Amino acid sequence: DFAWAVVMFGTNDIDAWDWSAEWWRPIWEAYLDELLQRGVVPVLSTIPPEGRHRQDGLVAKANAVITAVAEAMDLPWIDYHGWILEWQPEAWQGTLLGEDGTHPTGHGVDFTRQGLTETDGYAARNKLVLDAGEALWREVFAER
Repeated sequence: DFAWAVVMFGTNDIDAWDWSAEWWRPIWEAYLDELLQRGVVPVLSTIPPEGRHRQDGLVAKANAVITAVAEAMDLPWIDYHGWILEWQPEAWQGTLLGEDGTHPTGHGVDFTRQGLTETDGYAARNKLVLDAGEALWREVFAER
């Protein structure tokens, strides 16, 4: 069966005062392993930039864990963080992410170039997810 799930952790996950990559990674790996045991291919996604974490490096640390786990477990991943910074390297707050500096903008349906790169962070995330699903179908599931 065609079974996959996008696994996204948000900036709320790194907001705890005691958050660290060291205790987060094994819990996360166990969760992903459980999905694999159930026949679900997890597709990981990086955490987008976040206003409250501009200076503390926690988003970068979380994304380093996400990509390291993807590599170690040979899992596909989506670089939502990279997409946002590619198109809005300085002005992501108020463009692809809302004025709150946390949540994507838009309604997830503006797949125009402007929507995907300037005004609809949900559409950008949706596009990345749809692209990942298509790649999984071609590379993994279509052969079954």
